[in-house]
Amino acid sequence: MLFRSAADYLIKPFDREELDLRIRNLLSLQEQTRESVRRQLAALGGGRPGQIISPADEKFVSHVVILVQERSADATFAAHDLARQLGVSRAHLNRRLLALTGLKTNQFIRTLRLQRAAELLRARAGSVSEIAYAAGFNHLSYFAACFKEQFGCSPSEYSENQPAHLD
Repeated sequence: MLFRSAADYLIKPFDREELDLRIRNLLSLQEQTRESVRRQLAALGGGRPGQIISPADEKFVSHVVILVQERSADATFAAHDLARQLGVSRAHLNRRLLALTGLKTNQFIRTLRLQRAAELLRARAGSVSEIAYAAGFNHLSYFAACFKEQFGCSPSEYSENQPAHLD
């Protein structure tokens, strides 16, 4: 048996109830991860209606999302960098993401960056230009055009239409 972490280790003799509880918790965590990936795919507008995604595909997409989010502010991060980090060819990555999300790799990266920008705009984390750069866009006009295509309004309109965030 492979252990996910040291927390999965049970010393012998182990308690049957503890084992059952840990199994239930791991299954619950797995289901939560699946649901999270499903929500992310839905937010990306990806997937096919009624498509059943295997746990391996969910894990793959979740890993890709994490890698992109970690590098979202790096404007030079592109499909070839992501493919290299995953240890696959660009063509393979493109085919797999297209099948799972309905988006090519560069579109997938741009969509995640735009979602990050929308989060920052909702949080009023800076000016539109600061947020564009923080989301990995070097050109404000390109950012504004992509944002309007994704959300149906300009970044400044989006920011104005969000309720004030009180902490």
